[in-house]
Amino acid sequence: MADQEFHIGKLIQERLRSEERSISWLARKLGCDRSNIYHIFGREHLDSELLMKLSIVLNYNFFELYNEPFEMMKSEYMKNGKDLEKVMNG
Repeated sequence: MADQEFHIGKLIQERLRSEERSISWLARKLGCDRSNIYHIFGREHLDSELLMKLSIVLNYNFFELYNEPFEMMKSEYMKNGKDLEKVMNG
């Protein structure tokens, strides 16, 4: 997303805090090291499988955050004669 208005890693970190869960807890749930969790917090983008796991473990549908940007990009795509390159590079 060219003009993504959010940083998914930071939002995951915020959700973890709001659930009053520790980084160790999340690492155990995902079956990884704590260092991987810190890496997730630093990422602007995540693959869908990891995002699905995080959504389930943290009981929050992170995919919903993409609805508005998706609709905006879809609209731009249609306006720009279906030129995806133009839409993605703004």
